[in-house]
Amino acid sequence: MTLQTSHIIGIVLAVAAVEVAGLWSGRRVKNAKEWATAQGNAGVGVVSGIVLGTLIGGQSTIGTAQLAFSFGLSSWWFTFGAALGCLLLAYPFAPALRKTGCTTVTEVVRNSYGKQLEMLSSVLCSVGIFISIVAQVLSAAALLTTLMPLDFRASALISVTLMALYAITGGVKSAGYGGIVKMILLIFASLVGGSLVLFYDNGIGGIYENIEHTTAVLSTLTNQTYDANLYHSVFARGIGKDLGSALSVILGVVCTQSYAQGVWAASNTRTSQKGILLAGFVAVIVGIASSFVGLYMRGHYFTSAEYDAIIQNENLLPQNLAEIVSTAQAFPVFAMEHMHPLLGGIVLGTMLITVIIGGAGLTLGATAIVSRNIFHRSVDSSLQLQRGILIVILLLSAIVAMMSHGSYINDLGFLSMGLRVATVFLPLIVALFLPNRISKRWMTASVIASTALLFITKIQTRFVVDPIYSALGIGAFICLIALCCNKKK
Repeated sequence: MTLQTSHIIGIVLAVAAVEVAGLWSGRRVKNAKEWATAQGNAGVGVVSGIVLGTLIGGQSTIGTAQLAFSFGLSSWWFTFGAALGCLLLAYPFAPALRKTGCTTVTEVVRNSYGKQLEMLSSVLCSVGIFISIVAQVLSAAALLTTLMPLDFRASALISVTLMALYAITGGVKSAGYGGIVKMILLIFASLVGGSLVLFYDNGIGGIYENIEHTTAVLSTLTNQTYDANLYHSVFARGIGKDLGSALSVILGVVCTQSYAQGVWAASNTRTSQKGILLAGFVAVIVGIASSFVGLYMRGHYFTSAEYDAIIQNENLLPQNLAEIVSTAQAFPVFAMEHMHPLLGGIVLGTMLITVIIGGAGLTLGATAIVSRNIFHRSVDSSLQLQRGILIVILLLSAIVAMMSHGSYINDLGFLSMGLRVATVFLPLIVALFLPNRISKRWMTASVIASTALLFITKIQTRFVVDPIYSALGIGAFICLIALCCNKKK
């Protein structure tokens, strides 16, 4: 794989288009409130850009193609869940959130359950968002190592530097205006990538014929079992796991600060709903295209790990298959090897800026929570403080990403969403729709039990139940007991 001049031109064009939009909006940011909320006057496009900037990142593109390469159609659950989450956020959560007059989701929790639960929720929710930032860094590093002769550590540091430069200038406005340009580029890249895949393999049937051939060859050469039928199933990793992953994303969108910022930045409720729904629609398109790319690559490529297994068995390499270093490189390699260099460069640039904006948007959300709810600084307070927190978060994410190299990107995304759901969802939904029905003690017990059980079922592999089910189940059970006790009083 060689990066050609046309690739570089395409990458520069795509990145410059989004960066210029972000910097142009950021030049008018004069205070911390405007940096964090865009002064509450954003239109449909900016709202959609804010939500999309975080919603469609490395997990939705590079991560989805990675899962499709390994597990087939079940890769679509992240973006499909994201779209359903947007629908739920628009109706009925957006009107309820705007009525609170708050600026963070944990502030909503504090108004109903006090500072103690707010602090607990802020810390745990920030950890959940942080995990998702790490996933974005992994995506960006996978892309950069494909494009340039860099090791993973250097790529991770470059990734967080780009995220910091983007977010630190214009805050939410940068994420919004840059997100509009990103949305246009994403739709273009998805339509082109998906169309080329279908053209190259003569439709979906051809894609699966190649997968059947490749899995049969690899089964013989590596002495490992490859099931081609796995790639046809939307529940390839198990119904419980895949549905649980989708549920984590659906509810995670509702209770994540980065998406709620789009609700509060809008000029009115109707505008916020339209912007959120538009972002969800784009998520569906991107998810389908990324899955197709991953499936195509499985039919034509093997990984370096599979290469080693073939050599260890003293077999010759298959002549009709090529090698990629890891499954995370499926989409980047497709753009480099199977597109016209200029077009491929634009797609690569779109993926790069998609990951950068996604990481920047998540970091903005975490920064708002840490500044407002942990340091107890108002949204009007020090702009320098918020930018300093942002830099620290990104540096820590680079360190953790270096330690997590080789993980499935979307698995980190599902874990991140699940933690946010266990921490914030039940307190948020009760505070918005069942106010004053559950006491502070009961709700605090619910959050602690949900979070604890989430980690226990995640760490202890003998549990067959997806962590999100156990976390929501115990939390809802405690809330139900509290409601019953309240009625008896």
